[in-house]
Amino acid sequence: MKMNKIYQWALVATLGLGTLACSDTVDVQPITAIGPDGALNTPAGINATLIGVYNGLQSGDRYSRDYIAFPEALSDNGEAVDNSGRLVGENRNNPGAHFVSWNELYRDINRANLVIETVEAGISGLSEAEGNRILGEALFLRAFNYFDAARVYGYDPTNLQPGLNNGSVPLLLNGVITSDEIELPARADAADVYAQMVADLERAATLLDNANAPFFGNRAASYGLLSRVNLYGGNYAAVITAATNAIGEGVGTPLEVANYVAGFTNAGANPEALFELVYADDESTGVNESLASSFRSTPGFGDLIASDNLIAAYDPADVRLGTFVESDDMTSNGFGRMESNKYNGHNGIANVDNVTILRLSEVYLNRAEAHARLGNTADANDDLNFIKTRRGLAAVNLSGDALINEILNERRRELAFEGHRWFDLKRTGTDVNKPVLGAMVPAADFRILAPIPGTEISVNPNIVQNIGY
Repeated sequence: MKMNKIYQWALVATLGLGTLACSDTVDVQPITAIGPDGALNTPAGINATLIGVYNGLQSGDRYSRDYIAFPEALSDNGEAVDNSGRLVGENRNNPGAHFVSWNELYRDINRANLVIETVEAGISGLSEAEGNRILGEALFLRAFNYFDAARVYGYDPTNLQPGLNNGSVPLLLNGVITSDEIELPARADAADVYAQMVADLERAATLLDNANAPFFGNRAASYGLLSRVNLYGGNYAAVITAATNAIGEGVGTPLEVANYVAGFTNAGANPEALFELVYADDESTGVNESLASSFRSTPGFGDLIASDNLIAAYDPADVRLGTFVESDDMTSNGFGRMESNKYNGHNGIANVDNVTILRLSEVYLNRAEAHARLGNTADANDDLNFIKTRRGLAAVNLSGDALINEILNERRRELAFEGHRWFDLKRTGTDVNKPVLGAMVPAADFRILAPIPGTEISVNPNIVQNIGY
């Protein structure tokens, strides 16, 4: 059988295990080469396989750069200054200049599948409590990877774009170890992919506690991610339930005016973090420092500065302006322009940063938007003002479209340079204002979606490429 590259990765890389930064929770030695039986049939091996899924999130194609920087470059938040040549194509929305994470996503989905199947079948020496933790984290991570795949390669249930929609992404729920187990499925409907994510996260929340928050999957993060998934899925009542559950877990402390900037610049986890990746010094080379390099001219290149349009969206009294600093690169055409300072050695090591993937303020804004779209005006204003007043701004009392638009604008200001803007524009079907192009990128433009890799198309006859590629 001729194997698709992604499934070759699944077989080869599933057991090429890396390590996440230090934790007593999963106390196993790094494993770089191990047979399937050794990896999956012992508590240490299954823990190491699970750590491999976390490790996948740390790559440059994922949250060490692309999933943070690309949504700013592709959208109206960032402007590429061409200091190193990076992010220019994405900022100009060139065809094909997009996310390239398909292989990694399905490699890690396969790893999660193997963990889920093995724990459910039973492992000698694995306690019930430890088995529940591992199973819960694997379900959380499978949902997380499917969510990234679905929003990059397909349209969201809130914006399906009839005539352009060739489906979401393949649903693979069985682990692959040998070639005869390989499946070549078609792209599933978005509704089915989102239903699977919801089921995984709801189950994860029943299995996990918050003992390992925020650096590993936990119950609060499961509910928080569930609120995000349901927001993209358009199930607004479920958003409210999930967000309320996440907030009620008590993980994360809301940032206030006095500590907002320090929350991003002081060493240690962001106080609001529900889920955060942490990097060790020896993991930094060629990986996480790319965020500092991409966003800051000192010590990096400052490849992507804040657009004038983004900076103009802030009130002068807004404490969040303190997360931007003026570029001091005299060779840059962005000299004197504003750079994001959210990644400046946040974990205490120069040029290496924790990456906060899910935090409390987003959950409040998820719930605010859901309330607004359901007509719960008072509740929506309460959640919106919970954020506004903690950023030095006056409370508002809005309704209808004005309320929804203000919540979306607040998301832009609050979550700037954290990897949300492109996906928020995409899920709401909003044209993208691109001054660098002197034009809009319409919501129905084929460049909104990333291309599925050609290797996948050539080997899997059931996969249909995104229109325009």
